[in-house]
Amino acid sequence: MPEMDGIESAIALLKLNPAPNIIAMSAGANVLDAAVTLNGASRFGFFDTITKPITTHGLLQKVETSLPAGLH
Repeated sequence: MPEMDGIESAIALLKLNPAPNIIAMSAGANVLDAAVTLNGASRFGFFDTITKPITTHGLLQKVETSLPAGLH
């Protein structure tokens, strides 16, 4: 995104509407970059994080956990 990165976009979204459960995924080129980015995500109120490589099972678990009760 030319104007802002994904973390900045999610922070802007949470300022407009604090209700969404955001799951952050790092696109960092290396493990250290990813760890720093994902640790920062939790400070900003993101619901959860997921690291690469992402499996279908792992992603579905995160999404299911993020849904309000009764929507699973």
